[in-house]
Amino acid sequence: METKMRALNEISIVDLNDDCLLHIFRFLSIQDWLNIDLVCERWQNLCSLLWPKVHSLNVSSEQLGCIVPETSEDEDLASLIINLPICKKVFEKCYLNLRKINLSQMERPQITTLMDMWHSCSTHFYYHQLQTGTLDYLKGPLLECKNLEELWLCRCVVNADDVFLSKLFDTHRNLRKLVLIEMELTGECFSHLSTEVLDSLVLSECVIRHPKYLNSFVSSASNLHTLGLHCADRDPQTFTTVASPTSSRNLKGYNERGEYEYSCGLLYSICSLKNLTILGFRHADIDNNMLRIISSNCTSLKVLDIEYCDKISNTGLSYIQSMSNLKCLNIGSIFRISDTGLSYINENLQVLRIPSVSFSERALVPLLREMTQLEVLDITGCRQFKNRFIETVIDIVKNRKEPIPLEIGLHDTKINVKLLRDVCPLVKLNNCYQSDYSKYC
Repeated sequence: METKMRALNEISIVDLNDDCLLHIFRFLSIQDWLNIDLVCERWQNLCSLLWPKVHSLNVSSEQLGCIVPETSEDEDLASLIINLPICKKVFEKCYLNLRKINLSQMERPQITTLMDMWHSCSTHFYYHQLQTGTLDYLKGPLLECKNLEELWLCRCVVNADDVFLSKLFDTHRNLRKLVLIEMELTGECFSHLSTEVLDSLVLSECVIRHPKYLNSFVSSASNLHTLGLHCADRDPQTFTTVASPTSSRNLKGYNERGEYEYSCGLLYSICSLKNLTILGFRHADIDNNMLRIISSNCTSLKVLDIEYCDKISNTGLSYIQSMSNLKCLNIGSIFRISDTGLSYINENLQVLRIPSVSFSERALVPLLREMTQLEVLDITGCRQFKNRFIETVIDIVKNRKEPIPLEIGLHDTKINVKLLRDVCPLVKLNNCYQSDYSKYC
């Protein structure tokens, strides 16, 4: 027996067969695969079997070398630096088999301040500070991807124009979700999108010089169920097109962002969309009465995003109480709501976003005890909460009857994660939470 044990202890990793090594490699990160690729020819050949299995890449995640600057004195810079050399190497290894590519972040807190503070260096770039064309080497691989189904693009990442996007859309006829951020386009590229396949389209802070192309696509897209128009200059005709019976037959999600005025008639048109499950009016001129219209008509609504709608008060939140199917609620940056408004929030919510709202810990904690299904709590910018609050939330999650994980977004708060006395595998603390309501469509 001792001889056998001694023999086992003397086995090196190079003595393992290929199947064992592959099994071990699958538990390592993508960055580790790059290092493994350099060890020897055998390991390089084994890695070549792993890269085709990578179907999704997020440029802002640790997959592509996103790191936290440990010596940074500014909390706002945490977890937001991308290692471009690693990004390029990974992309070149697996781009042919990618189905989902995220080259951008939807939420960019305090972007102006950060861009003034952070400067690019030889190997790292802050992802808001990427100069136009910095990653133009991605254009070729993007056109060569064969199975692309989801694509997020930001102007500062790829210097995309209508010509490139038209070619890209013609190439990827199976594209199901498209997110364009900070693009300035004529709009002609939208005529190259597949009207039969694309089911989700989000335009954030885009300038569309000729909206007629977008309106034409919306009216003819037979499978479109999610539409987000966070445009800098939304054309009024787009609103009418969205609410028309022809274009709204499958629409389940509508997300509007911008300082626009809405009449009750136009709002009734949007609320009449039969399949609507997602509704967003960020920065919009929505008041308590309009929220009453929404709660009365949108009975199937699962997601409501009214962040920055500063005309809403506790009275408006009282109407939301009747929306029994609501699963996600974003009431961030609404300064007319107070602790009283918490009593109107449905305890069956799965996502509660309250960034920059001055709710007290004394009022919020009892509600969280009742919200046994809560999966996401976003307290970004809530600087009234400190470590004691997070430790209380961890105790709440531990005592749940069902072990449901909870993700907490705590960017720009006074919470110091390193000083927490308690940890829980069910609680994930995230410095930059990103909304994803797609599963509710």
